[in-house]
Amino acid sequence: MHSSSVRRIAFSKRDNVGCEVNACPCIGELGSFLRNYEGLDFFALVNEKLRQLDGVLPSYACVSAEGLSDNGDRLHFNAKSLREFGIRYAETYFRLTGKKGRTAGCCGDCRF
Repeated sequence: MHSSSVRRIAFSKRDNVGCEVNACPCIGELGSFLRNYEGLDFFALVNEKLRQLDGVLPSYACVSAEGLSDNGDRLHFNAKSLREFGIRYAETYFRLTGKKGRTAGCCGDCRF
């Protein structure tokens, strides 16, 4: 899929859900543990395409799933990995928006 096609799809989806023009899309990669799940070997191509959107879509970032683990079913992230993924999303959002600080109620263990 060409970047212009992806851009058109992304903008149409953004418009369909009523996001503002400067909305900050942060999209997370699929877990690399999917390589062990029959029929989902395309995960690497999906992740590659998500990373390629950097610089194509304005205010966009791909959140890395590198090093995250599944919950034993080779399909879903485990709780520890989900927490880490959430922190990565938050760090990415703050980087893109220029916002700083912790969210209310943060446990204090966050890196942002």
